[in-house]
Amino acid sequence: MSAPNTAMDDLLAIDQPSPSQQQINLPAIISAQQLLESDVCEPPEIVEGLFRKGEKVLIGGRSKSMKSWAAIDLAISVSEGLPFWNLKTQQGKVLIINLELQESTLKQRLKDICFARKVTMPSNVEILTLRGYPTSATLLLDYLRKQTNRAYDVLIIDPLYKLTAGMDENAAGEMTNVMNIIDEIIKTTGAAVVIPTHFAKGDSSKKDSIDRISGSGVFARDPDSIITITGLEEDKTFIIEANLRSLPPINPFTLRWDFPVFQVDPSIDKTKIKPAKSGRPPKYTVDQIVEVLGNEKLKSADWLAKCSVQIGIRKSCFHGLKDIAKAKKLVVHIGGYFQQSTSNNSDNPELDIRTSPGSGNSDNPITL
Repeated sequence: MSAPNTAMDDLLAIDQPSPSQQQINLPAIISAQQLLESDVCEPPEIVEGLFRKGEKVLIGGRSKSMKSWAAIDLAISVSEGLPFWNLKTQQGKVLIINLELQESTLKQRLKDICFARKVTMPSNVEILTLRGYPTSATLLLDYLRKQTNRAYDVLIIDPLYKLTAGMDENAAGEMTNVMNIIDEIIKTTGAAVVIPTHFAKGDSSKKDSIDRISGSGVFARDPDSIITITGLEEDKTFIIEANLRSLPPINPFTLRWDFPVFQVDPSIDKTKIKPAKSGRPPKYTVDQIVEVLGNEKLKSADWLAKCSVQIGIRKSCFHGLKDIAKAKKLVVHIGGYFQQSTSNNSDNPELDIRTSPGSGNSDNPITL
């Protein structure tokens, strides 16, 4: 008797074209009257005040800030209809797509959190462990399309970087493609997709919460909800800040880590964000790449090539610093060419100057 197919077998067997290769059928144009008279309604809130069904959610934090623990706690809370961080949840079915933890580690975390939450067995939670499997966003989408009768309310993909392997996280085009595939996953499963991800290197205490996520500015613009877990000066305390597209703003609130879950604790001083530990000095700065640009007008690729020759900078680091330079108006983008800003063109409405996540001081460093 042959052995049953495993997730690995299914993934390796996938030979469907990616969404970008398929013919896309766009919806018809409708009138405002048709929309107003339609039966389209607001999706239900899965966690009150944080996100709704069918939305994209990022949970950001520094390394080892218990993001995965929080995601598992979220899964169990939704599956049982229990409050999550003192916020009401709508009970529903959850799929955890585990890309990082060994199954034995995930099992123990589930046991620990269930015990802390007084849950005997989370009957509405399903697990797909893909650690060690050749996984990408496209492969995951195609795999989920093959699963029948698998409708979910929440789908947790942990962590994001496992879906972007081999890509440049700072490249807006590549990350937009990933987010588009996640939209397709939402259409396929009907779920809210929740993805833990990491902060950028450097001192997050000097950045707005929406700018702390590592990688392209797409991560600050595309998700419906961005929830950040930022450490405070007091040991094992954190501030939760939410940037929401469709729901009313909520005030930041504070948590205390009480293994294996976070507990809401309003007594914590939320004003004292813990600065990042000092590390090695930055190898490259915004000032360096602007100095290389000099008085020339260069296309992005030519500017990168010149910087690569003169200071040895890598592509991903260059694009991150370039975005900061644009955001701080040290350079402008006119007709496809970059040049240094001057007092004469800084107010020109035709210039392609857009605020970029991660902007800080003009000498904001990116360390390799």
